[in-house]
Amino acid sequence: GEKLQVFSDRILTLFTEFKHDNFLEDGISEEAMDRFDIKYSPEMHKIIVPHRRWSDGKLLGMKGRALNEIEIEKGYKYIPVKVGEIQYAYPTYFNLYGFYQNKETIKRLGKVAIFESEKSVLQIDTIYPENNFAVALSGSNMSKYQADILIKSGVKEAILCLDKEYTELEGKDFELYRKKIVRIAKLLNKYCTVYVCYDTENMIELKSSPSDHGKDILEKLMKQKEILKRIAVKWKIANDCRKKAIEENTTMAKYYAGNMTAYEEIVALMLGKSWNEVFNIMINEEI
Repeated sequence: GEKLQVFSDRILTLFTEFKHDNFLEDGISEEAMDRFDIKYSPEMHKIIVPHRRWSDGKLLGMKGRALNEIEIEKGYKYIPVKVGEIQYAYPTYFNLYGFYQNKETIKRLGKVAIFESEKSVLQIDTIYPENNFAVALSGSNMSKYQADILIKSGVKEAILCLDKEYTELEGKDFELYRKKIVRIAKLLNKYCTVYVCYDTENMIELKSSPSDHGKDILEKLMKQKEILKRIAVKWKIANDCRKKAIEENTTMAKYYAGNMTAYEEIVALMLGKSWNEVFNIMINEEI
Protein backbone atom coordinates (compact mmCIF):
# COMPACT_ATOMS: atom_id res chain seq x y z
CA GLY A 1 0.00 0.00 0.00
CA GLU A 2 2.88 2.36 0.80
CA LYS A 3 4.43 1.68 -2.61
CA LEU A 4 1.49 3.12 -4.52
CA GLN A 5 2.16 5.97 -6.91
CA VAL A 6 1.13 9.35 -5.50
CA PHE A 7 0.26 12.53 -7.39
CA SER A 8 0.79 16.20 -6.70
CA ASP A 9 -2.22 18.18 -5.46
CA ARG A 10 -1.49 20.62 -8.30
CA ILE A 11 -3.68 18.49 -10.59
CA LEU A 12 -6.71 19.60 -8.53
CA THR A 13 -6.24 23.21 -9.71
CA LEU A 14 -7.46 22.08 -13.16
CA PHE A 15 -10.97 21.82 -11.74
CA THR A 16 -13.39 24.38 -10.36
CA GLU A 17 -14.83 24.79 -6.85
CA PHE A 18 -18.38 24.78 -8.27
CA LYS A 19 -20.74 22.88 -5.95
CA HIS A 20 -22.97 20.76 -8.16
CA ASP A 21 -26.66 20.23 -7.35
CA ASN A 22 -26.28 16.49 -7.83
CA PHE A 23 -24.34 16.29 -4.54
CA LEU A 24 -26.15 19.16 -2.77
CA GLU A 25 -29.53 17.50 -3.38
CA ASP A 26 -28.13 14.21 -2.14
CA GLY A 27 -27.58 15.43 1.39
CA ILE A 28 -24.00 16.68 0.98
CA SER A 29 -23.12 20.15 2.31
CA GLU A 30 -20.73 22.65 0.73
CA GLU A 31 -18.58 22.40 3.87
CA ALA A 32 -18.27 18.62 3.45
CA MET A 33 -17.32 19.09 -0.20
CA ASP A 34 -14.61 21.58 0.81
CA ARG A 35 -13.24 19.32 3.54
CA PHE A 36 -12.90 16.40 1.12
CA ASP A 37 -11.68 18.56 -1.81
CA ILE A 38 -14.63 17.73 -4.05
CA LYS A 39 -14.25 19.58 -7.36
CA TYR A 40 -16.14 19.97 -10.63
CA SER A 41 -14.90 19.60 -14.20
CA PRO A 42 -17.01 21.60 -16.70
CA GLU A 43 -15.09 20.01 -19.62
CA MET A 44 -15.87 16.45 -18.51
CA HIS A 45 -19.16 17.41 -16.85
CA LYS A 46 -18.15 15.36 -13.82
CA ILE A 47 -17.91 15.81 -10.09
CA ILE A 48 -14.32 15.01 -9.09
CA VAL A 49 -13.74 12.94 -5.93
CA PRO A 50 -10.06 12.87 -4.90
CA HIS A 51 -8.84 9.83 -2.94
CA ARG A 52 -6.20 10.52 -0.28
CA ARG A 53 -3.94 7.87 1.22
CA TRP A 54 -5.14 6.77 4.66
CA SER A 55 -1.75 7.29 6.30
CA ASP A 56 -0.47 10.64 5.05
CA GLY A 57 -3.18 12.25 2.92
CA LYS A 58 -1.20 12.11 -0.33
CA LEU A 59 -3.30 12.01 -3.50
CA LEU A 60 -3.64 8.41 -4.77
CA GLY A 61 -6.24 8.95 -7.45
CA MET A 62 -9.51 10.60 -8.42
CA LYS A 63 -12.92 9.26 -9.29
CA GLY A 64 -15.31 11.14 -11.52
CA ARG A 65 -19.06 11.07 -10.94
CA ALA A 66 -20.54 11.30 -14.45
CA LEU A 67 -23.46 13.72 -14.87
CA ASN A 68 -23.95 12.96 -18.54
CA GLU A 69 -26.90 10.55 -18.92
CA ILE A 70 -25.34 8.67 -21.84
CA GLU A 71 -22.19 7.88 -19.83
CA ILE A 72 -24.30 6.78 -16.86
CA GLU A 73 -26.40 4.47 -19.05
CA LYS A 74 -23.21 2.90 -20.41
CA GLY A 75 -22.20 2.05 -16.83
CA TYR A 76 -19.58 4.79 -16.40
CA LYS A 77 -21.25 6.51 -13.45
CA TYR A 78 -18.18 6.40 -11.19
CA ILE A 79 -14.87 5.79 -12.91
CA PRO A 80 -11.26 6.97 -12.44
CA VAL A 81 -10.56 10.38 -13.94
CA LYS A 82 -8.28 10.61 -16.96
CA VAL A 83 -6.36 13.82 -17.66
CA GLY A 84 -4.28 13.80 -20.83
CA GLU A 85 -2.63 10.39 -20.94
CA ILE A 86 -2.75 9.81 -17.19
CA GLN A 87 -5.45 7.69 -15.62
CA TYR A 88 -5.81 8.63 -11.95
CA ALA A 89 -6.67 5.11 -10.84
CA TYR A 90 -5.22 2.92 -8.08
CA PRO A 91 -6.14 -0.38 -6.38
CA THR A 92 -8.70 0.87 -3.86
CA TYR A 93 -8.34 -2.21 -1.65
CA PHE A 94 -5.06 -0.65 -0.40
CA ASN A 95 -6.89 2.33 1.05
CA LEU A 96 -9.98 3.42 2.97
CA TYR A 97 -11.65 6.54 1.63
CA GLY A 98 -12.19 9.09 4.41
CA PHE A 99 -9.86 7.47 6.94
CA TYR A 100 -7.21 10.16 6.52
CA GLN A 101 -9.69 13.01 7.14
CA ASN A 102 -11.58 11.18 9.91
CA LYS A 103 -8.84 9.29 11.72
CA GLU A 104 -8.76 11.59 14.77
CA THR A 105 -12.52 11.19 15.28
CA ILE A 106 -12.33 7.43 14.70
CA LYS A 107 -9.57 7.13 17.33
CA ARG A 108 -11.34 9.46 19.78
CA LEU A 109 -14.69 7.63 19.52
CA GLY A 110 -13.08 4.20 19.17
CA LYS A 111 -15.57 3.33 16.46
CA VAL A 112 -15.96 3.33 12.71
CA ALA A 113 -18.92 3.13 10.32
CA ILE A 114 -18.04 1.25 7.15
CA PHE A 115 -19.92 2.24 3.99
CA GLU A 116 -19.52 1.22 0.36
CA SER A 117 -19.34 4.60 -1.36
CA GLU A 118 -17.46 7.86 -0.98
CA LYS A 119 -20.78 9.72 -1.09
CA SER A 120 -21.83 8.16 2.22
CA VAL A 121 -18.71 9.52 3.93
CA LEU A 122 -19.67 12.99 2.66
CA GLN A 123 -23.27 12.56 3.82
CA ILE A 124 -22.07 11.58 7.31
CA ASP A 125 -19.79 14.63 7.32
CA THR A 126 -22.86 16.76 6.60
CA ILE A 127 -24.95 15.13 9.37
CA TYR A 128 -22.16 15.05 11.99
CA PRO A 129 -19.52 17.60 10.95
CA GLU A 130 -17.68 17.27 14.29
CA ASN A 131 -18.06 13.50 14.60
CA ASN A 132 -17.54 11.93 11.20
CA PHE A 133 -16.40 8.38 11.94
CA ALA A 134 -17.21 6.97 8.49
CA VAL A 135 -14.98 5.34 5.88
CA ALA A 136 -15.80 3.87 2.47
CA LEU A 137 -14.58 0.60 0.97
CA SER A 138 -15.12 1.86 -2.61
CA GLY A 139 -17.03 -1.37 -3.20
CA SER A 140 -18.78 -4.01 -1.14
CA ASN A 141 -15.84 -6.24 -0.22
CA MET A 142 -13.17 -5.57 2.36
CA SER A 143 -9.52 -6.54 1.93
CA LYS A 144 -7.29 -7.71 4.75
CA TYR A 145 -5.24 -4.54 4.20
CA GLN A 146 -8.32 -2.36 4.79
CA ALA A 147 -9.23 -4.33 7.91
CA ASP A 148 -5.67 -3.88 9.24
CA ILE A 149 -5.89 -0.09 8.87
CA LEU A 150 -8.90 -0.13 11.22
CA ILE A 151 -7.50 -2.72 13.62
CA LYS A 152 -4.24 -0.74 14.01
CA SER A 153 -6.24 2.42 14.76
CA GLY A 154 -7.60 0.62 17.83
CA VAL A 155 -11.33 0.72 17.06
CA LYS A 156 -13.52 -1.11 19.58
CA GLU A 157 -16.67 -1.02 17.43
CA ALA A 158 -17.14 -1.45 13.69
CA ILE A 159 -20.60 -0.83 12.21
CA LEU A 160 -21.18 -2.36 8.77
CA CYS A 161 -23.41 -0.08 6.71
CA LEU A 162 -23.49 -1.75 3.31
CA ASP A 163 -25.94 -0.82 0.56
CA LYS A 164 -29.31 -2.55 0.78
CA GLU A 165 -29.37 -5.44 -1.68
CA TYR A 166 -32.54 -7.24 -0.64
CA THR A 167 -36.26 -6.50 -0.78
CA GLU A 168 -37.18 -9.08 1.84
CA LEU A 169 -35.33 -10.68 4.69
CA GLU A 170 -35.07 -14.06 3.04
CA GLY A 171 -34.27 -15.60 -0.30
CA LYS A 172 -31.19 -15.53 -2.47
CA ASP A 173 -30.50 -11.77 -2.37
CA PHE A 174 -30.59 -11.61 1.40
CA GLU A 175 -28.44 -14.73 1.65
CA LEU A 176 -25.78 -13.12 -0.59
CA TYR A 177 -25.94 -9.95 1.49
CA ARG A 178 -25.47 -11.95 4.69
CA LYS A 179 -22.49 -13.80 3.23
CA LYS A 180 -20.89 -10.47 2.34
CA ILE A 181 -21.41 -9.26 5.92
CA VAL A 182 -19.95 -12.48 7.35
CA ARG A 183 -16.87 -12.20 5.10
CA ILE A 184 -16.14 -8.70 6.37
CA ALA A 185 -16.98 -9.62 9.96
CA LYS A 186 -14.46 -12.46 9.93
CA LEU A 187 -11.67 -9.97 9.21
CA LEU A 188 -12.61 -7.78 12.17
CA ASN A 189 -14.45 -9.63 14.87
CA LYS A 190 -11.42 -11.01 16.70
CA TYR A 191 -10.35 -7.42 17.36
CA CYS A 192 -13.55 -5.45 17.90
CA THR A 193 -17.31 -5.77 18.24
CA VAL A 194 -18.93 -5.88 14.81
CA TYR A 195 -22.41 -4.45 14.37
CA VAL A 196 -24.61 -4.65 11.28
CA CYS A 197 -26.97 -1.94 10.11
CA TYR A 198 -29.92 -3.96 8.75
CA ASP A 199 -33.07 -2.45 7.31
CA THR A 200 -35.70 -4.70 8.85
CA GLU A 201 -38.59 -2.29 8.39
CA ASN A 202 -38.17 -1.26 4.78
CA MET A 203 -37.11 2.27 5.64
CA ILE A 204 -34.71 2.67 2.73
CA GLU A 205 -34.88 1.87 -0.95
CA LEU A 206 -33.18 -1.02 -2.71
CA LYS A 207 -29.55 -0.27 -3.65
CA SER A 208 -29.41 2.70 -1.29
CA SER A 209 -27.02 3.26 1.60
CA PRO A 210 -28.13 3.75 5.24
CA SER A 211 -26.93 7.37 4.91
CA ASP A 212 -28.96 8.15 1.76
CA HIS A 213 -32.20 9.15 3.45
CA GLY A 214 -31.06 11.70 6.00
CA LYS A 215 -30.31 11.86 9.71
CA ASP A 216 -33.57 10.47 11.19
CA ILE A 217 -33.56 7.27 9.18
CA LEU A 218 -29.80 6.81 9.65
CA GLU A 219 -30.23 7.10 13.43
CA LYS A 220 -33.18 4.67 13.46
CA LEU A 221 -31.11 2.13 11.51
CA MET A 222 -28.14 2.70 13.83
CA LYS A 223 -30.34 2.14 16.90
CA GLN A 224 -31.49 -1.27 15.72
CA LYS A 225 -28.07 -2.47 14.62
CA GLU A 226 -27.26 -6.05 15.58
CA ILE A 227 -24.15 -7.24 17.37
CA LEU A 228 -22.70 -10.00 15.24
CA LYS A 229 -20.57 -11.36 18.06
CA ARG A 230 -23.61 -11.79 20.27
CA ILE A 231 -25.44 -13.62 17.49
CA ALA A 232 -22.36 -15.79 17.00
CA VAL A 233 -22.33 -16.76 20.68
CA LYS A 234 -26.00 -17.67 20.45
CA TRP A 235 -25.27 -19.75 17.38
CA LYS A 236 -22.62 -21.64 19.30
CA ILE A 237 -25.10 -22.30 22.15
CA ALA A 238 -27.68 -23.46 19.61
CA ASN A 239 -25.13 -25.79 18.07
CA ASP A 240 -24.18 -27.27 21.47
CA CYS A 241 -27.87 -27.79 22.24
CA ARG A 242 -28.36 -29.49 18.90
CA LYS A 243 -25.54 -31.97 19.62
CA LYS A 244 -27.00 -32.65 23.05
CA ALA A 245 -30.47 -33.14 21.61
CA ILE A 246 -29.11 -35.67 19.12
CA GLU A 247 -27.21 -37.54 21.83
CA GLU A 248 -30.21 -37.69 24.13
CA ASN A 249 -32.48 -38.42 21.19
CA THR A 250 -35.03 -35.87 22.36
CA THR A 251 -37.04 -34.08 19.74
CA MET A 252 -35.60 -30.70 18.93
CA ALA A 253 -38.94 -28.99 19.45
CA LYS A 254 -39.21 -30.30 23.00
CA TYR A 255 -35.66 -29.31 23.73
CA TYR A 256 -36.20 -25.78 22.50
CA ALA A 257 -39.63 -25.19 23.96
CA GLY A 258 -38.07 -23.97 27.20
CA ASN A 259 -34.83 -22.82 25.67
CA MET A 260 -35.68 -20.18 23.14
CA THR A 261 -34.71 -16.77 24.42
CA ALA A 262 -36.22 -13.52 23.30
CA TYR A 263 -32.94 -12.77 21.53
CA GLU A 264 -33.23 -15.82 19.33
CA GLU A 265 -36.77 -14.82 18.53
CA ILE A 266 -35.46 -11.44 17.39
CA VAL A 267 -32.88 -13.15 15.18
CA ALA A 268 -35.62 -15.35 13.75
CA LEU A 269 -37.80 -12.30 13.03
CA MET A 270 -34.86 -10.39 11.63
CA LEU A 271 -34.20 -13.12 9.12
CA GLY A 272 -37.90 -13.39 8.41
CA LYS A 273 -37.73 -17.13 8.96
CA SER A 274 -39.16 -19.63 11.39
CA TRP A 275 -37.01 -20.56 14.37
CA ASN A 276 -36.38 -23.97 12.83
CA GLU A 277 -35.02 -22.47 9.62
CA VAL A 278 -32.92 -19.96 11.55
CA PHE A 279 -31.58 -22.83 13.60
CA ASN A 280 -30.45 -24.58 10.45
CA ILE A 281 -28.75 -21.43 9.21
CA MET A 282 -27.06 -21.05 12.60
CA ILE A 283 -25.59 -24.52 12.67
CA ASN A 284 -24.19 -24.17 9.18
CA GLU A 285 -22.70 -20.73 9.86
CA GLU A 286 -19.11 -20.25 10.92
CA ILE A 287 -18.42 -16.79 12.16
